[in-house]
Amino acid sequence: MTTARDLLEKVRARLHAEHGFSLLETVIAIGVIFASLVALSYTATVGFGYESLARQRQTATALANGTMEQARGLAYAKIQTGMLTSDLAGDPNIVSGCAGDPAGTYRFLSCTRGAVPGSGEKIVHSAAATNPTAPIVPHVSTVTENGIDFTIRTYVTNDCTTIDGTTCTALDPYRVTVIVTWTGGRSYPTKLVRLQSLFYSPTGCRSTETHPYAAPCQPFFFGTATVPRGEVHLERTSGSAVGIRDTSFVSGDLFLPSVESSVQHEQMTDAQAGYTPTGIQLVDGSGTRTAGGTTEVTAAADTDPGSATMSEYDSSTYAGAAASSLSTGTDNVLTLTSPAGDSGASAATTESGAVNVCPLPSDTNESDGRPCAASRFQQGGDLLAALTLNDNAPLGTATLVRVGAPSEPTKTFADLVLYPESSTMLPNLTGCAPVSGADGCLEQSAVRRLGTINLGGLPSALAGPANWAGANAWNGYLVSIVGYADRVAAPVGRQVLPSATSGSAVPAPSAGVTGGTVYYWDPATGAYASRSVTDAGLATALEASSVTVTGTVDGDAVTVTISVVPGSVTTGSTATATATGGAGGLSRTEASAQATPPKLSVRYRVWINGGQEVDLTLSVNLKTMEARGLYAPAPLAGS
Repeated sequence: MTTARDLLEKVRARLHAEHGFSLLETVIAIGVIFASLVALSYTATVGFGYESLARQRQTATALANGTMEQARGLAYAKIQTGMLTSDLAGDPNIVSGCAGDPAGTYRFLSCTRGAVPGSGEKIVHSAAATNPTAPIVPHVSTVTENGIDFTIRTYVTNDCTTIDGTTCTALDPYRVTVIVTWTGGRSYPTKLVRLQSLFYSPTGCRSTETHPYAAPCQPFFFGTATVPRGEVHLERTSGSAVGIRDTSFVSGDLFLPSVESSVQHEQMTDAQAGYTPTGIQLVDGSGTRTAGGTTEVTAAADTDPGSATMSEYDSSTYAGAAASSLSTGTDNVLTLTSPAGDSGASAATTESGAVNVCPLPSDTNESDGRPCAASRFQQGGDLLAALTLNDNAPLGTATLVRVGAPSEPTKTFADLVLYPESSTMLPNLTGCAPVSGADGCLEQSAVRRLGTINLGGLPSALAGPANWAGANAWNGYLVSIVGYADRVAAPVGRQVLPSATSGSAVPAPSAGVTGGTVYYWDPATGAYASRSVTDAGLATALEASSVTVTGTVDGDAVTVTISVVPGSVTTGSTATATATGGAGGLSRTEASAQATPPKLSVRYRVWINGGQEVDLTLSVNLKTMEARGLYAPAPLAGS
């Protein structure tokens, strides 16, 4: 018997199994999962894009900060000078031609002030700002980081009334704006980072050249020691129709060497040293010719970050070239000769020591880590001016001028001293002796030595009067300067504490002629006489000196007269000047010392058979040697 239960089981057996998903259900489920994954992927992609943009912005911000720090590291004078005028054209952030502006006026972003700070302000620029001074000149640069190109632009603005000068006259601070833009990466409306800073330096310090950064003033020192280039000048005597017959001679010069050293120190330090070798110059109908040393050889060191040649140490040495000569004329010939064997050396450093050697050997090296500049030069042989006369009569050669080599070199020296020491260049003088905490002092000194200088020799075909010839250095010449030497020193500064009212001041400037005798022919006695180069009666004695020699050469009557030009003689001399101040009058704020060798002119004349053959003036000007210094203490609070 079949029951209802059995029938129900038979029906269920015919039905499909109910476990698992149908196809429709599976499709729907997959669709939902795909949509979720797409949404998640989009969200991740957007997030990664913003993360990339954030990294790019972070890089741009770092570049902007680095560029601004570069600008902060520049001397304030560089900010005042601003951008290069020719570098402004084509910049999308610079506009010109605004209403009411004169020609050459540029503004930042727009003609009027806008939402961006600095917009509408005038661009500070100068046509003279040609030296590269990153990041202002040039003001645009490009950097690639992680495959992204970043463009960096730097602007200096101020409502400045100077259009194309070197400084702004406005009192407002300068605004430096750095803008960094980039391309590539995720698209975004504005890929830009802008950074601004205001620059202002209060007045009161001595100079922005030595105090470039905004900071308290420091003691200021400047010192220089100079031995200028002495010379003997030859020319046709004024008013005479003849200089050297049958030549186109105009003038000639024998140049002695020059040396100089200088140090300037405050917030920034500058040291320079140099020398110019011996040389000659001849001017005739063919033009001007030079030989020997014609240019100065220098060494320079400084701590100016805006300098293209910033260097802690520099030096130079010189080994003279071969002898050189210049001449003019055919039968009558004037020849100038520059010697071989010259030698020179110079050194400049902001930190003297075992590595930065100043002065160069064999002078004693400074080792205190302070600024130093030193030069020296040794002439190697004779500077000569010789005249050969063979036109109307064979008179042979006359040595018009001879400048011999000295026994020791000429030197200059400048050195900042913070510790007691004797004078390096002048060991016979007392040096500075600053106490700990004092500003110290700047020593500048020079020593000069000259070889024998002979003027007015006779032509070789003519014999001089009795006592004219001989073995002495002055025999055979009308006038000779023998063994001249001088020295100068001019230290400045303060070697006691600023508040001290007792103690020792920096040594006073000093100058001295330490050697030198003038030998001259005395026609009254028919012999040579001599006087010191500083003798008060030197001018009177020399201006009476002359010699006249007559003779017959190859049948021609010859007369030679050599004489000192009246009114041309000055004696050797020295001079010093100084100023003091500060507490107790112990600050030596200014000092100068000068030494001047004797000066004179000789007239040289030759006649042949009554006709003028030669009429020259030989002028000796050995120039004034000087040491000079300035010191200014840092201003006290409230001053």
